[in-house]
Amino acid sequence: MKAALGMGKTFAGLGPGIVDHQVASLTEESLAAIGSGDSRERALLLARLGVNVYWSRDREHALQLGREAVEIARRIGDIATLVAVFNLRQWMLWGPANLEQRLAIATEMVSLARQAKDWDALFRAHRERVWSLLEMGEIHEVDIEIAAIENLAQSVGSLYGDLERFRVMRALMRGELDDAEQWLQRLLAIAQQHNDRSLLFSYTGQLGVLLGERGRGAELSPLLSGTSSEMPQLPVVRMAMAVLYARTNRLAQARVEFEYLAVDNFGVIPDDWNWLGTIALLAEVCVKIGDLDRAPILYRLLAPYAGRSATLGYGDVYYNCVSHYLAMLSTTLGELDRARRQFESALRFNRRMGAGVALAYTQVAYARMLLQCPGADERTQALELLQTARYTAESIGLKGLLAEVEKAGEDATAPATVEITHATDRKETASFCREGDVWTLSWGKDTVHIHHMKGMQAIAHLLGRPERAIHIVELAEILDGNGFDSNSARRDASPKIASIATADAGPVLDGEAKQAYRSRLRDLRLELEEAESMNDSGRNELISAEIDFLEAELVRAVGLGGRDRRAASVSERIRVRVTNAIRSAIARVEENQPAIGHHLKVSIRTGTFCSYSPDPGVAPEWRL
Repeated sequence: MKAALGMGKTFAGLGPGIVDHQVASLTEESLAAIGSGDSRERALLLARLGVNVYWSRDREHALQLGREAVEIARRIGDIATLVAVFNLRQWMLWGPANLEQRLAIATEMVSLARQAKDWDALFRAHRERVWSLLEMGEIHEVDIEIAAIENLAQSVGSLYGDLERFRVMRALMRGELDDAEQWLQRLLAIAQQHNDRSLLFSYTGQLGVLLGERGRGAELSPLLSGTSSEMPQLPVVRMAMAVLYARTNRLAQARVEFEYLAVDNFGVIPDDWNWLGTIALLAEVCVKIGDLDRAPILYRLLAPYAGRSATLGYGDVYYNCVSHYLAMLSTTLGELDRARRQFESALRFNRRMGAGVALAYTQVAYARMLLQCPGADERTQALELLQTARYTAESIGLKGLLAEVEKAGEDATAPATVEITHATDRKETASFCREGDVWTLSWGKDTVHIHHMKGMQAIAHLLGRPERAIHIVELAEILDGNGFDSNSARRDASPKIASIATADAGPVLDGEAKQAYRSRLRDLRLELEEAESMNDSGRNELISAEIDFLEAELVRAVGLGGRDRRAASVSERIRVRVTNAIRSAIARVEENQPAIGHHLKVSIRTGTFCSYSPDPGVAPEWRL
């Protein structure tokens, strides 16, 4: 029995996609030997067997084994066993249809792992919440979980590569290629140190994205070929080859790989953590090779997940939102009105995610669709989208994106600069004007009147200065003034900005305090082990309470990247006041004029610096 529990300690034994028949046989023998009564051993053996069976075609049997393991663990009331069983069962549930269930289990695991003082399990639980929340598109929650992982790593001193993997993912989303490359080097070192095949697989996938954006896609072929030879059982590798061929215009080779995966209406692709990303990227290949027969099939497979992120691996890469791929398929199928709605949805999704790279790719694909439309307005919008995407590519050095922009631009017969200049003259106009205590707002045929509130003047100030970062102090001067002289507000704010910037209350915890907290946590965990070994429940409870308090303080004090969170300061109080005023005003506008309200909501950024940064394709010419 010990051999069965000890072998194949990773989620997949011999590796992802491989049934470890030796472990399966030993596990079945051990289950027969211990009998059918509830026990910790039986729960763990059932879960272990379920993971192995998962990689066979008998997925329903694997899920049944997992359910039985969980039920036994709950009946015997052993927290450590339940945590271990949950961890194993997560792999059996890792498909898009079980997203909410996976998140619920991961959330319960966080609580249970804390109770059991199982720091390894706590790492895994936070990691699994990252995966689920990323797929849901809850990027702010993702960042909170990554911060929790970082704080735990600093406290416990463990290195699993998860922090590095997630830092790469976030840097790639933002287009910060140099940062991504640095984190990738750390990830590779950890993977090699521990000979972690799963981590090396993640490294290869993330490196592929980085090389593609560096304009070095040709270097991917040997990497993918090597991975395909090592793991021929994983369709995701064949998919990656198909994507590489399609993006480098080797369409005949792309079709060979695509056909291999399209068997039985793509039924050869397992319903696991790679399924959604694999199907989404195959949709891209389908569009590039012009397969009109498979496009409807892929559309039906993706449609139920329109509100999700398309990711691969364990939160390794955010490629784009599912709506982006649905829009591409709709374009191929000639459903241009539907494609337009889906592209607009994809633009909103990527802006909310802060996914600048994916947003630019959506702009390019959207432009391609619009260039198929006969209207002059559609052509103008397409050229503006391409101009915006080109600016993104050139400003942050995305050679892969720039190549896509240039390919799309070849479809336009007239120079983009001429068209864009002409388009500016034809921009829609909108009004955001104040007369006394009443604001008049109009866009299109509708005009509304809204009673003055402080945030309205701040919005007008931003609308008059598109793409310019305005310090909160300048906006606070406007909120506090009776008139609305923007020039005097800016003049009065200038000397205050410097003084307030220095009026910082300091970090929540300084370096010495953080070090003391972490040192105390290490001592407390040793004391906790001693108390547990002596069955001293009273002391155990006191120590646990102190551990919980110190951990919460560290989470509160340290933000992303290990940076200190600052205590509430003059600047922070002003930021909160200005932000609340602007958001309240936008909410009032949206109640009365939904079109303007929605536009302001997605285009105005708040923070220490605020800005009006609209999509050029939809921004009106403002009369203020």
